[in-house]
Amino acid sequence: MSNNCFLYQYSGVINDDTLPKVNVLNINIAKLDSGNARYFYIYFEGSINIKSYGGYIATSVEGLEEHKTEIEMYNPTISGNRICFENKDYKIEIKSKYRLTRIEVPSSNISPISFDIKDLEKSLVLNSLVLHDAYIHGNIDFSKFVALATIDIRNTSVVCNIETLPIPIAEFVPSSQTSGDLIKLAKRLVGQGTSGVVFKNLNQGSIKFGNYTPTSNGRLNWESASKINYSTLYTNTIYSYGYSDEEIAAWESDGKTVYVVE
Repeated sequence: MSNNCFLYQYSGVINDDTLPKVNVLNINIAKLDSGNARYFYIYFEGSINIKSYGGYIATSVEGLEEHKTEIEMYNPTISGNRICFENKDYKIEIKSKYRLTRIEVPSSNISPISFDIKDLEKSLVLNSLVLHDAYIHGNIDFSKFVALATIDIRNTSVVCNIETLPIPIAEFVPSSQTSGDLIKLAKRLVGQGTSGVVFKNLNQGSIKFGNYTPTSNGRLNWESASKINYSTLYTNTIYSYGYSDEEIAAWESDGKTVYVVE
């Protein structure tokens, strides 16, 4: 008995904006009871297309009067490109999301901007996230962000563990839902081409250095997997792992307060 194969070819157009689209970042805007147009910044390589559904977008507040629902951007300036939007409920769609190199939602922006950071995973060029909006969310494994060097997610609803921070990381500002152990992060990053990470606002979240909880801005440093320290920037405090009694004594004679993790 022979096998019979039947091939069918279909063609058509699907008009359903609720379906996920390849290489697209969806941003939801929520209306405030009062207030004017709001904005955020994007940086990117090459060109990028932005569309809106249910409201207008522009590169300036005045430009919203032109009633545009689509913008094509080329050759971004070094200061980034501002995307302005109205104070109403609608959606913005950024096509070619894997060309984005930086997204910045400034603290002066009080309009609820909502998107899932997971939608940006595996980007090869995204190197900076500066997000200060509580409606930005996601349960994130940052190790899937292969180019991120700066992450500032203060005031967001992002859930993450610092032990997954990507190899290029140089500066990190946590959300209130950030957890993890600095020692475990350092052991993972040893030998990966970097020797330290700056941390800010550690009073947010539940970040540990062994059995201690640093709450000050500082720098995580390591010489090897068995020699790691977290040095605060303003309080003359050092959290130490794997250092000798002589090295600890030298810090203390220099006016440092040293907490030792065995």
